[in-house]
Amino acid sequence: SLKQLTSLGWKIGLRFDPLIYNNNWKISYKELMRTILDEINTNYLHSVSFGSLRFPKQIFNTINNMYNTCMIKHVYILLFTFFSVLLSSEEHIVKMLNSGKEGMMVFEPAVLSIQKGDTVKFVATDVSHNSASIEGMIPEGAEPWTGALSQDVTVTLTEEGVYVYQCTPHNMMAMIGVIKVESKGNLDQIKQNAEAYKKTFLMNQERLDNYLSQI
Repeated sequence: SLKQLTSLGWKIGLRFDPLIYNNNWKISYKELMRTILDEINTNYLHSVSFGSLRFPKQIFNTINNMYNTCMIKHVYILLFTFFSVLLSSEEHIVKMLNSGKEGMMVFEPAVLSIQKGDTVKFVATDVSHNSASIEGMIPEGAEPWTGALSQDVTVTLTEEGVYVYQCTPHNMMAMIGVIKVESKGNLDQIKQNAEAYKKTFLMNQERLDNYLSQI
């Protein structure tokens, strides 16, 4: 129907509202968008909305004037990918504590499962702690981080996989945490590297293994 309308010269707008969220919603919508763009004349596409996000007519006029037909499709897919991340991203709070449910010197929650593009805010609830990623224990290509002592730090995790982080001054007490971003494809590598890392613990030697078993 969309193809027929545009072939007759009608301007069309695409409305994806409400968005239906499931485990593969971003992939499903991206494929749907790609199928539609392959079938219609994009010169007759005047607007698109994804939930509460609106692409006004001016954006489409600019895109149509700047790019050829082939490139226009790629630009639209890129815009959808960018805004789908914005739509789905969440902020997760992790407290840095002297004492918590897991014992002494802990992050709480210590184990998180989040989505790609989500942010994690480490809150210095108690002083003299920080959050720092551990070399060799984050996904390949992921950006490492090191927070300042007694300061909150926020990180955005954009690579899928398992991340292990620590409180630098209290790593000997196994003050560590684990985050899974969508998949655990690097878990075997993490476990292999963990064998050497656990030798730095003076207490709570089982903590890291327990955390990894939960993801």
